[in-house]
Amino acid sequence: MSGCDKSSQGGGLCRAHGGGKKCRISGCTKGTQRLGLCYLHGGIRRCITEGCKKKDRGNGYCISHGGGRRCEVSGCDRSVRKGNRCQTHQTTGDESPFHITRGQGLAFS
Repeated sequence: MSGCDKSSQGGGLCRAHGGGKKCRISGCTKGTQRLGLCYLHGGIRRCITEGCKKKDRGNGYCISHGGGRRCEVSGCDRSVRKGNRCQTHQTTGDESPFHITRGQGLAFS
């Protein structure tokens, strides 16, 4: 598509402009995620924690249950928001003398 700098996914178009494989459910025009299905029709993995409906973000778990990457600051167990740090340590720009530990309030290093 003219003016689009994304890579082609099929038919000369990026996914945003209609390229790539489509969901195998009749009448659905959304792109596939896995198993030939879009996210609405079951093409995403769910957290394996019983009763949790959130998306798998790594190792079978959602962010709340331990999936995904964690902050690089020593002692911090929060999930990464941008780069390699959580939101708290991203805004401080350095190793803060304190951090928030989930469920425990304020903790001092």
